[in-house]
Amino acid sequence: MLLSEAGALSSGAAFLFGVSLTSFKTALADAWTQRVIERKLMKDVDLRRVGIFALYGLLYLGAVQYCLWAILFPRLFPGAATTRSVLCQVAIDQGLHWPFAAIPAFHIMKGLGERRSVLSSLRSCREVWWEDVKACWTVWVPAGLINFSVMPIALRVPFAAFVSFGYTAFVSFRRGAPVVE
Repeated sequence: MLLSEAGALSSGAAFLFGVSLTSFKTALADAWTQRVIERKLMKDVDLRRVGIFALYGLLYLGAVQYCLWAILFPRLFPGAATTRSVLCQVAIDQGLHWPFAAIPAFHIMKGLGERRSVLSSLRSCREVWWEDVKACWTVWVPAGLINFSVMPIALRVPFAAFVSFGYTAFVSFRRGAPVVE
């Protein structure tokens, strides 16, 4: 890991670490869910599903969240982590980003991995959207308050990856199985 003079991760190293960690963690959470919670034999683990989770972890949870949390938010809310700036970041993240981007993106990526159309994937998303948003808020509002108030910017994505292992396992259990139309 590359460290800058201030002791924080350099932005390039933080990005690579974040996307690698989120991809690995998201795939591992799905594989763990299939083996432990769904009690599948190793030979029956759906590797396409694990791959979908890994790709979502890499592209969305790693890359998109890094851009949002480590680049955009610090520019929108510079300086110290004031109560107001922390609440604004959580409000944007949980009021806009997750309900209208992250959750639909998961359903679209999952649908494409299952060879369904974007429209079909969005229909599936719409059917469970409010349940997914409420579940998301239960975990991510408290985690966001911690993430945006005390975590160094370079560690926001890794912190979220740590918290989200359980959340991802929950999503995998609820939404991982292929959609039957």
